[in-house]
Amino acid sequence: MLKSAILLFNAIALLMYEFFFAGDITVTQKIPSSAKPETEFTVELTINKGSTTGFAKLQQELPTGFTAVEDKNAGGSFTFNNQTVKFIWMSLPNDSEFKVTYKVKVAEGISGDQSIAGKFSYVVDNEKKSYDIAPSTINIEGTGGNTTASNTGDNTTTTGDNTTTGDNTTTTGDNTTTASNTTGDNTATGTEESGTFSCVRSAPANPPTEFVVELNVSKGNLGGFAKLVENLPEGYTASSIENAGGSFSFADQKVRFIWVSLPAQAEFKISYKVKAPANSGNQCITGTFSYIEDDNTRKYECKDAGGTRQTCITVGSGGSIATTNPNTTTTDPGNTTLTIPTPQNGVYYQVQIMALQNNRSASFVQSYYGLSTVVKTQDAGLNKYLLKPTYTEYKAARDARENVRGGVVNKNLQVSQPAAPPFVVAFNNGRRIPVQDALMATNQTWYR
Repeated sequence: MLKSAILLFNAIALLMYEFFFAGDITVTQKIPSSAKPETEFTVELTINKGSTTGFAKLQQELPTGFTAVEDKNAGGSFTFNNQTVKFIWMSLPNDSEFKVTYKVKVAEGISGDQSIAGKFSYVVDNEKKSYDIAPSTINIEGTGGNTTASNTGDNTTTTGDNTTTGDNTTTTGDNTTTASNTTGDNTATGTEESGTFSCVRSAPANPPTEFVVELNVSKGNLGGFAKLVENLPEGYTASSIENAGGSFSFADQKVRFIWVSLPAQAEFKISYKVKAPANSGNQCITGTFSYIEDDNTRKYECKDAGGTRQTCITVGSGGSIATTNPNTTTTDPGNTTLTIPTPQNGVYYQVQIMALQNNRSASFVQSYYGLSTVVKTQDAGLNKYLLKPTYTEYKAARDARENVRGGVVNKNLQVSQPAAPPFVVAFNNGRRIPVQDALMATNQTWYR
């Protein structure tokens, strides 16, 4: 009788709490009021998300002696490790309300009241928000029947420009380790750069009032959450060009790219277009790339090709293109030496199909994707594959890129990483240069 009265009181209190404090998102938890050792019961969670979309994570801590296995995940990924249950969605289901369930096994020797609580985290406008799921209590070795305890969590919402949530998951064999980390514009004290990571920024030294900033990121096998923040001078504005699967925003003179999970390829490029006030003089751009490595938050201050941590420009007209003319010789790891002839003079464009850590011959890639002649080079430890035709007009190269894009992206080559969309690269006398520099030198227009 007393137990029933307590359950009724808890239910009424929770309903009143939800009425006064719940926001747009609610999470309702249901578990049995009692269970016996060496038996199994189900935890059911109903998430009412409204119109919220994008990345989300539901996490619950289980008592010692409880183990969990997946039941219904609503399109998310499920893990259980170190007494922690996690459901992760790269993109929340379309339904405004959905349910997830998992089975819990109670070990022998467990007794007494045991509590299960948790938190639902999600991202709105690149900001972390969270909803606390109020604890539910189950009595082990109790005599209660099948009464279900229903709890709706405390809707505690955390907002802030300096915090975003993400998960970095590494799986080896049958053991899955999941580390949850947060990082923001201001990375925590004690983080340091890693030798496995680099971010190189390029921008024209004397651009017109509109120009492109390009960043080449080399991340190796790093994955999980990451964030790039670029600081622009006062009066400058920015818009996204290439985001490599991340989300873009611009506010308070900060360009932000955020990845819930970094691209699979070891090397990728991002770019954005800048509009500057006329005659704004000499100005500098700085930026920091924050990421997760070995369960630690690290940061890397992006540099220009010369290793300087700021890229300074003077808004004016025209830029200069180097006139070096090196021959390029690369070695195919398959014991085949590949010598690239002396490249043509002047500025030209090609379509890069992919960059792979694994060694594949140019003829194999050409045949696999049904492409015209493909050539292979090596750069920064990667095998890079380009269409052999070269173009003096950027638009012609862009059109060639579009002609092969679908076939490359939709047909995954079984290597260390999936194929990224092909893109246009630029050269001057055989030396690779930023596309924006090539466009300026040849007085051409950029096309999406």
